[in-house]
Amino acid sequence: MNLKKVLIGLVALMSAGLTFSFSEINAHQAQAATSDGTITMRSGGALVYDKNGKPLSSYPGAGTYLEKAHLEEGATVDYYGKPKYMNWYHRNTNKKAVFYNIGKGGYVLGYNVASLDDKGTLSVYCNSYVYDKNGKRLKKYQGSKSNTLIRKGTAVNYVGKLNEMPNADTNLPKFYYFNTGNQPTADKMLWPSYRTVKGKQYYNIGNGGYIKAINIGYAWC
Repeated sequence: MNLKKVLIGLVALMSAGLTFSFSEINAHQAQAATSDGTITMRSGGALVYDKNGKPLSSYPGAGTYLEKAHLEEGATVDYYGKPKYMNWYHRNTNKKAVFYNIGKGGYVLGYNVASLDDKGTLSVYCNSYVYDKNGKRLKKYQGSKSNTLIRKGTAVNYVGKLNEMPNADTNLPKFYYFNTGNQPTADKMLWPSYRTVKGKQYYNIGNGGYIKAINIGYAWC
């Protein structure tokens, strides 16, 4: 009988110990889930998706658009981790696209990002390799071979001056973008400075990397 009581006591202590350990782990994980930066939604805002690339019906702090969770133009949210290439259920078809994890089970399309870490971005519309300043394709970028390919739909910060001019029909650069978004210089032609190598134009994306201007769909300040 005494042995039975001892065994019951040991089981209770072990259970209590395990519960305490799991609580410590959960607390540690909660503290570790710190933001990697912020993203701001471009004109039109952004739908919020789940981890399977399907639109959510609701999300904390988001409004609704056609009964789907929607972040307004100019809304700024935290993001966590690197962009994720995953399924995207769009117009009843299954595609692949780049998403940013905004926490609480929500993801937004990279196409909807106007500002990354409060800096201007380029919206990549074709899978793009990273080159050096001489137009030679890099074998590694930011320490990894995997970083030398930037998938379409990724928002990439550019480095350098953002140029602007009123809408005009003459004297425009080869690559430019008509700005109608939430930027302070709305309704003007914009273009980040680019580098021309052997007749091809490249945008500087920092850390010794350049991307072909022809692969960019939008530039945001």
